[in-house]
Amino acid sequence: MNIKKAEEKLGEARLRLHQMSEQDSLLFPDQAKLNVDLNGFLAAGKTVRNQFPTQAIKAWEANLTPDEALLWEFMRKERNRDQHKGRPRRRVKNKKIEVGIGSTVSDKSGTLSAMGSPWAGPAHTLKPTCYLTIGGTERKASEACREYLALLERMVAALKN
Repeated sequence: MNIKKAEEKLGEARLRLHQMSEQDSLLFPDQAKLNVDLNGFLAAGKTVRNQFPTQAIKAWEANLTPDEALLWEFMRKERNRDQHKGRPRRRVKNKKIEVGIGSTVSDKSGTLSAMGSPWAGPAHTLKPTCYLTIGGTERKASEACREYLALLERMVAALKN
């Protein structure tokens, strides 16, 4: 067991999740950066898992709820699909962001201003958001990763003693 490496990779996973969440909050997120961060998150999670003996992990997994077990297995498989097959199961959906005429919405990623006749109606942009379908349920990638990180942290805490 290499607890030090597991904890280092947990830190890397936390950083990648933070960066994913930051992209989620932007008006104009960088989809390429989000994918890099998601891939890095999944790789770090796999490395955390690899620091422990298979039998210890299997014993720990036996105590997961069905929903936790589903997420746990999905994330392992998603990392392998991405790394070995190049076909991750991600879906990008666009959320409509509206801005009223004469209004401006801005953040560090850019500015959307709407100008024109008040009768023209609001202007809009489409904000891409990454989703994963886990056990038939579509979930925002950053939220699923947050839950997976909590599972990784629980595992490390349980198995390092």
